[in-house]
Amino acid sequence: ISERASSSSSKGPKSFGGGKRISGLDRPVRDMAIGASHAAFLTDDGECYCLGSNRCGECGADPVVQGSATACRRIRFPRHVNPVARVGCGRSHTIAVGAEGQVLAWGDDSKIQ
Repeated sequence: ISERASSSSSKGPKSFGGGKRISGLDRPVRDMAIGASHAAFLTDDGECYCLGSNRCGECGADPVVQGSATACRRIRFPRHVNPVARVGCGRSHTIAVGAEGQVLAWGDDSKIQ
């Protein structure tokens, strides 16, 4: 996910050394959130990707068909929601906030989260 900084005196955010690329995610990540067993990534162009357990649909797929996302899975939103501005993860659910304030959530809602 991260790239090494070209010089230690460079201005701008410092990257973490030793990062690794994740399958299915080819854009720079500007935000991420981590749940109990899944993660959501927001790329620099406002796309949302999820990875990990999908037992409750927290990675945006039907859990009966796909119990986990072993590679980053792009979440498709209605056209009016793109670009995504923020992502968040709960224990077994994921939330995205669109650039104009729209809120979408998916995954476990057994506690009305």
